[in-house]
Amino acid sequence: MPTSDYPIEVRRMESREENSWDEYVFRAPDSSHSHLSGWRRVVARSYGHASRYLWAHHNGGVVGVLPLIVMRSFFIQRTLVSMPFLDDGGICADSDSVKTQLFADALRLYEDEKAGSLDLRHRHRIRLDLPRAGDKLVMILDLAKSAEDLWKDFDPKLRNQVRKASKSGLTASWSAKDDLVDFYDVFAANMRDLGSPVHSRGFFEALLNEFPDSAKIMLVRKDTLAIGGAICYHDGAMGFVLKRVLFPMPE
Repeated sequence: MPTSDYPIEVRRMESREENSWDEYVFRAPDSSHSHLSGWRRVVARSYGHASRYLWAHHNGGVVGVLPLIVMRSFFIQRTLVSMPFLDDGGICADSDSVKTQLFADALRLYEDEKAGSLDLRHRHRIRLDLPRAGDKLVMILDLAKSAEDLWKDFDPKLRNQVRKASKSGLTASWSAKDDLVDFYDVFAANMRDLGSPVHSRGFFEALLNEFPDSAKIMLVRKDTLAIGGAICYHDGAMGFVLKRVLFPMPE
């Protein structure tokens, strides 16, 4: 593992190097689905934002990555974000010294881009002296337990709601892109009622096309009517079994 006594080279990843990038992501202990190179294409295809993916090398091997997206707007000064629309995707590296170097290069890129802010999103605490924003929350449920133990962990109110849904004839199913139209109708209505901006349907199409094996639609129906749903993705290839719900299922 490199330390501050060893040279660390940080440079921009090129498209032809995506396989090497993802190989590192698959083996890095603090990585997540958000670090995969495919997200740069999802964001570019759906919104046209450019990417600046930085990675660190030591003795010819990859020792850290930092995916960055340049968010441009006619009304707001551009920002560098890792990763937009997600709750993770910040600095992922083998050691604190590599993380420090990646952050230093991100700051230089921030100045070169004349950006207004640098937004790094981390699921795990990172040892850098940075201001923290506390306006986002990630909820994690340990699925390593048995179904019986998970059920016992639910409070009585939640168990009652699950029983009520089952007795009401609600069904849940998984699909790829076949149910996208039904999902998007429910999602758009839910975001409208919450007063929140709505993602384009093209964003979800790009996501499902880019990750056909790890991104799925979960849809809840009452008879044939779609009444709730979620876009979920999993990092099984990285040793995790947790499915992350990108957007909440409306009640």
